[in-house]
Amino acid sequence: MWELFAFKNSADGFVDRIKNANIEKLSDLDLVARAMLMAYDGDRPGHVAAPERVAEASGALERFFDSGSRFRTWEAWTARVLFALRQGDVERAKTHLVDMTREGQPVIVLLSDRTVAEIILSGLLAPVLNVTPQQCEEDLRRIEQAIAARLKNGRAPPMPT
Repeated sequence: MWELFAFKNSADGFVDRIKNANIEKLSDLDLVARAMLMAYDGDRPGHVAAPERVAEASGALERFFDSGSRFRTWEAWTARVLFALRQGDVERAKTHLVDMTREGQPVIVLLSDRTVAEIILSGLLAPVLNVTPQQCEEDLRRIEQAIAARLKNGRAPPMPT
């Protein structure tokens, strides 16, 4: 997941411009990109930068969120959750996950992170998404019925006679 922060598919010069700019003068999406670049280290295990760099990146990202910018991208929310987790602050990560979900940002890609998956599977987002245990049971029954029908009839639905 940290490969996302390397900006390997970005336009020529973008990464150099962001890396070389004075961080205090960056705003909006440039600040998000700089924070993500700061947290990425291709030479370290998991490609995560040293803890002090992640803390610095997290500070830059919080400056972005505190700025009132109307650009609240999926990448910024994702980085916010992962930075909190890499700093060992699970409660802050949970808060960010809830806020991210309320903002309508998808969390599915974050499930590739084991800690995020555990948090989400704990039911943290159920109230935000209005998911009840009864709905889950009903969905499970429908899925089981569909699988049973597929096993019995094959992949295609039976042809009308």
